[in-house]
Amino acid sequence: MKLWDDHTQRVIETLSYTNDVVGVRFRNDKLVVVLINKVYVYNFADMTLIDCIETSHNPEGLCELNPDTTVGVLAIPDKEDGGVRVRVYSQVISSGQGVDHLYPAAHKTPVTTLALTRNGEYLATAGQSGTKVKIWSTNIQEGEVPAPIYTVRRGLDKAEIRALVFSKSNKYLAASSDHATVHVFKLPMDENGQLDATKAEEVKETNNTSMMLKIFAKFSSLPLSYARWQIETQGQKKYLAFNEEETQLLIATKGNHYFTLPIQPGD
Repeated sequence: MKLWDDHTQRVIETLSYTNDVVGVRFRNDKLVVVLINKVYVYNFADMTLIDCIETSHNPEGLCELNPDTTVGVLAIPDKEDGGVRVRVYSQVISSGQGVDHLYPAAHKTPVTTLALTRNGEYLATAGQSGTKVKIWSTNIQEGEVPAPIYTVRRGLDKAEIRALVFSKSNKYLAASSDHATVHVFKLPMDENGQLDATKAEEVKETNNTSMMLKIFAKFSSLPLSYARWQIETQGQKKYLAFNEEETQLLIATKGNHYFTLPIQPGD
């Protein structure tokens, strides 16, 4: 793998591995390289290797690194299917290994999608069944057995959730699936910006909420999506992002399709 400096127009680093590189994540202080069953973490300033973590078979390069440089939070599949490993690197120990948190059996099936909030405080996960998205706190004590603090339901039938993303303030979580659907979930946040499941609101029944889901919602304790769209892109994966004002959901595909979906202000 080669690192290219666009300012100087030259290769500044070359990294070699025995297996294919299937994913890369980086920010201004860390570089993460994902192989089929291993993840390497480097200090970006001097390319010092600070961590090497084994994972389960990971051909999709599943890995998330939060963008806020106050603290570094890395989320990857655990060696055991269905589990997630989170490693927290504070600035104090940026030259060494981070604090390790294991989420065993986060899902009954292998984890297919991960997302972290900007500050790394919350983690969203989805398994192969794709019917639920679980949200976890990454701020847990040593020896504590983690449990999801909030769970939302995508739908009734099995689907592959291909992308998850939090909005800037963590007020919304968006998900896309191989059923050509895009969902936005409204998360219950308190006045301090913390996720508080006790403040969860009843799901609003909008025109694009299917009748089957409306009926199911009456018998399920899990909240459904606040908004839902059907966008056909011939099976191409959708990449999701919220705008800074959290008024729009932006969608792009490898086939050069681009969509802007409005999120009602004031909700």
